[in-house]
Amino acid sequence: MKTLYIECAMGAAGDMLAAALLELVPEKESFLAELNSIGIPNVEFSAEPATKCGITGTRFVVKVHGQEESDHCHRHEHHHHHHEHNGIQEIEEIIKHLNLSQKIKE
Repeated sequence: MKTLYIECAMGAAGDMLAAALLELVPEKESFLAELNSIGIPNVEFSAEPATKCGITGTRFVVKVHGQEESDHCHRHEHHHHHHEHNGIQEIEEIIKHLNLSQKIKE
């Protein structure tokens, strides 16, 4: 077994950390298909090549109800339809029905 240590004293953005870890997976498309198959309602994961400031890498994309968070977090003077947020009971119910082993759910 190999061990990976991550130093993130300054924090780590979830999508950036997921993209970095995805680079370690030999079959990226199979992994993404498996991740999408666990059954999180209205959530889709994908990855795409990206270049920023001359550095290339992978961009990990999470869409909820077909929208990325960055698409949703902007300020304008018009109204948006916001989906209701789930409370802890709803989240626990979603987790209970995911396509995961019982050990992971606990």
